[in-house]
Amino acid sequence: MDNIFKSFRQNTIIFIDGANLFYAQKTLGIKIDYQKLYDFLHQYQRIIAIRIYLAFNHQSEKEKAFIYKLEKIGYIVVCKQLKIIQQNNKTVIKKGNLDIELALDAFELQAKYRTFVLFSGDSDFEVLLKRLKQKAKRCVVFSTRGHISRELAYIANKYIEIDNLKVYIQKSR
Repeated sequence: MDNIFKSFRQNTIIFIDGANLFYAQKTLGIKIDYQKLYDFLHQYQRIIAIRIYLAFNHQSEKEKAFIYKLEKIGYIVVCKQLKIIQQNNKTVIKKGNLDIELALDAFELQAKYRTFVLFSGDSDFEVLLKRLKQKAKRCVVFSTRGHISRELAYIANKYIEIDNLKVYIQKSR
């Protein structure tokens, strides 16, 4: 796994799109052990922070406990209230996108890192990566087939499939 960390350069901050990682684990057929993920990433000594962006239901004790667990592990958790929208036909839509928060934080914190690591395949981050690369930042993207946009894979200095991490980060059965 040293080859993964060779993609990193000097000080590194990791930004995790929580919703995208949730769908990635479903695609891979695994459950991620967030302690194992944190420990795996911290093998690289120059990690400054691991930030995770999540929408959650403030009324759910289970979701509150998950947020608390992530913070206790050492993640910097950025979250907002999940919006639950009731449609006329009784359909419920859940919305809680934090892409703009992640992008703004990544841009505002850029003086602190040399390598930007993104766990997401969302094409919305293409502009962010272009701007960071203009500022001489190295951009590494982790995602999965079916969840990575061509634009993001192309603009990144390095694209790594999360599938390569499965053995290190999945929960034991």
